[in-house]
Amino acid sequence: MYNLKLLILCCLFYFQNFTGNAQNKYALVIGINEYYSQPNIKSEYSLKGCVNDALSIKALLTNRFAFDPKNINTLINQAATQKNLIDAFNNIIAKSKAGDAVVFYFSGHGTFIDNSAINNDPVKRGYNQALVMSNLFAKDYDCLVRDNTLKKLFNQLVAKKVILTSIFDCCFSGGMAAFPMPVFGIQENPYSDDIKEYAYHDFTDTLNLKSFPAAALDTSGRAFNMESTLFRRDTELVPRPAETPNSKFASLAASEDNVRAAEIWDESGVPHGAFTRALLCIYGQHNTDLSLSEIIKKVDAQVTTTQLFNQKPQYAFDPARKQVNLIGLPVKTSTSIQISASCINIKGNLLTINNGYHNGLAIGNTLTNKKGKIIITRIYADSAIAKSFTNQAFAIGDNFVGADNYRTSNPLIKIFIATANTDVNAFLKSFNSEILPITKRPTYLDYYNWSNKPALPTYLFAIKPGEGKRLLSKAKDRKLCILLPIPSDLASEIKKMLAKEQSVKIVNAANEADKVLYLNYAVKSKNNVKARFVFNYRSALGDQDFDIYKFSRFATSIDNLVMPDHKKMELAEKIKKITYELIRSRGTHWINTYAKN
Repeated sequence: MYNLKLLILCCLFYFQNFTGNAQNKYALVIGINEYYSQPNIKSEYSLKGCVNDALSIKALLTNRFAFDPKNINTLINQAATQKNLIDAFNNIIAKSKAGDAVVFYFSGHGTFIDNSAINNDPVKRGYNQALVMSNLFAKDYDCLVRDNTLKKLFNQLVAKKVILTSIFDCCFSGGMAAFPMPVFGIQENPYSDDIKEYAYHDFTDTLNLKSFPAAALDTSGRAFNMESTLFRRDTELVPRPAETPNSKFASLAASEDNVRAAEIWDESGVPHGAFTRALLCIYGQHNTDLSLSEIIKKVDAQVTTTQLFNQKPQYAFDPARKQVNLIGLPVKTSTSIQISASCINIKGNLLTINNGYHNGLAIGNTLTNKKGKIIITRIYADSAIAKSFTNQAFAIGDNFVGADNYRTSNPLIKIFIATANTDVNAFLKSFNSEILPITKRPTYLDYYNWSNKPALPTYLFAIKPGEGKRLLSKAKDRKLCILLPIPSDLASEIKKMLAKEQSVKIVNAANEADKVLYLNYAVKSKNNVKARFVFNYRSALGDQDFDIYKFSRFATSIDNLVMPDHKKMELAEKIKKITYELIRSRGTHWINTYAKN
């Protein structure tokens, strides 16, 4: 009995020491959009969304985790220097005590340094990572906060039994304070935006990658730039916080050591880091607290599976952190505090409220009070315009609370579904008599066997008698490719699925579309183990008999067009997946997963 009581007391002591109510909560939050190659001269490598990231994280800490705003030190743009970072962190170290919770957040450029002194280190493999501060002109690379510097600061908090969480939204950040992956060459996050194509929210800038892929001094000897790789020999190896037993430490990073992280535009047209947007999205979708293990699972799903970004977030943590929340405290069972705002101006049925996207609001959000509801139609950093859809008599000073996190957005792509005027059975009857014989000819080209020679024609099959002979006659013994319309019943299921997508607009004519979904029949060949039908996005087929790019990689296939209803639903889901892939290939705008109302 004595041993049981002793065990219970030990367990209580451990959990109280680890997850008991922290005496205080502190944070250092850094966001850098504006980089300077000379004092007061902005660098071409400035970013767009990092300040939004930092201020949104600050709001998350105050709204969801009850941080006192006075205990959050925020370094923005020019204020974000290595000296200010170290001073701010030392201030937290000085006043924090065992059991306190501390969050360090950074959004900006990251880089790596070639360090030959640690070539034989099995973890670092010849590289250090660094945060890039705003003053690129600083002497002796003082704009670079190296991983060793951070680890020394972090280890002081770990030694004091402080619960520390570090979050990095920058390139090459996976090993910043944790266990880096081997660097086998830098991988690009390969997406870029065509502003003319995506200028739904008056965007004025293209994608920025949050990195300096190669770092050195420029010819003036002052500014950090991208001319060549930075080499620095340093034999110091500092223990990583995550290596300390019972460290209470957790690190969340946007990408692997050799992958660049991307900036994105969210549903409201607000720039963010993709990783930070995923984290904010998860909290926006859940009114209750989440454990770190749940957060990791959901963030990974958002970044890599749903949004299809190339970067893969990295994590390192004390195993005991898995079941506590993001900042290392017990997961709360109560619902979170709803976002609130007050009306500060009224013009007709439009109300101006005093909170904006830095506090988690977005276009499409509904806010309510006893008089009724309003829906946000325009959003700014610290305010928003909302529309009243009823005749309630709202007044200046009225308070509102958020009712949901539903977001609306403009479509990111216009597609046309090439649709036959017959169902599957009638389609196959015509296909078997008109097209199938042509597929047996050596001149037939398909998805797995084609050439981009412009002289080779591509035709769209019209479902009518004699169509096969007509196409052969037009081809004049040349190799030919035949695109097929999709049977009407299958097309209906596909349209029904995609009609729910806010990021997709289905148009009524091929010439109105960015891409068209066609069908193609692929024969068994050395590149294709069995005959199948392939659904493929490509540009609209023009009036000419020839084109160069007959197919694209955005495709899915089925063996048979005749299928039960549940298989039709599976097909529609496959089409949705390649549609998301198509959207992602065209830019870094956040795909809105809220269903269209």
